[in-house]
Amino acid sequence: MFFSSPPSHLGPLKTLTLLLAAVAAVALESPVDLGTAGDFAILSKAGVTTTGTTSINGNIGTSPIAATALTGFDLNLHSSNQFGTSSRVAGQIFAADYAVPTPAKMTTAVSNMETAYTDAQGRTNPDHVELHTGNLSGKTLSPGLYKWSTNVGIRTASSTLTFDAAGDADAVWIMQIAGSFDALSSSNMILTGGAKASNIFWAIAGSTTFGTSSHVEGVFLSKTKIVFETGSSGTGAFLSQTAVTLDAATIGVQKWQGQGQGQGQGQGQAQGVAPIDESDAEKDCGSVPALVIAITVLSLSIGMLLVVVMGQKSRLDAYELAHPIKAKDWRKGETEELEELEINTKV
Repeated sequence: MFFSSPPSHLGPLKTLTLLLAAVAAVALESPVDLGTAGDFAILSKAGVTTTGTTSINGNIGTSPIAATALTGFDLNLHSSNQFGTSSRVAGQIFAADYAVPTPAKMTTAVSNMETAYTDAQGRTNPDHVELHTGNLSGKTLSPGLYKWSTNVGIRTASSTLTFDAAGDADAVWIMQIAGSFDALSSSNMILTGGAKASNIFWAIAGSTTFGTSSHVEGVFLSKTKIVFETGSSGTGAFLSQTAVTLDAATIGVQKWQGQGQGQGQGQGQAQGVAPIDESDAEKDCGSVPALVIAITVLSLSIGMLLVVVMGQKSRLDAYELAHPIKAKDWRKGETEELEELEINTKV
């Protein structure tokens, strides 16, 4: 069989390029590495203050400020002088002026906290920019990288913010906030579809405030202060580059995945701390993650494209036999277009 015009194989190649780009866009964000900062439920550089009946399930640390900046905990210094304890804390309490090796431990933890903040704030190619103009009341967020240049918050009292992993237990959220974050009174964060507090990273340049009786989830990396108002609660880690203030607050720590496994982990659940509900993290794990589906579709598409390309090659061979001169000119033009496609793909 002979052909009057040359068959093109660039169509399938362009399609494959678009498919590869689409799958790359679906790829999940990687978790932020907390280093030894992940050993702490609360970590600060300028102290931690509590009033009322606060209950904390996890470790507390502060550096470079001394233990005098840890107030309201009725601290009892351990005989080793390396850490303190409190009836309000199911864990250990560390400060920069405690005995060796605590000073070095705290310096490293604070450095890791700062590095984690820089990592989270520095992620590029956000999936969502200025979503809902920063008002997350009543919204449901899928995994991905979110970026706001303004203040963000749950701005309606008693409303909810839901994180839905759609069955992917490894799903990651990174929330880049250039302003402050506020959760109004009685607002609530809900995890569903396998979402985990340990995979939700809040990088907040301004202040962070949790209103009266509100509940939040995630790793809060705050450049400035974190304030828990009366009766508020949180599951995750609360890492401030200034100070943390609590008023009858309840803090729980979800099990970290390969992070924060250094010495000094909490010693059980504090009295009054509600157990962490991971039922949602289990119930939907049987569904297939979006990335797996994307890879499967890509594999099938590549197979189909290879069949098409091979068919086009057979047609091209037949064309060259019938029109050798035209085929030579066509190949030159086709090569130039392929080179242009490669350059555009790299860009």
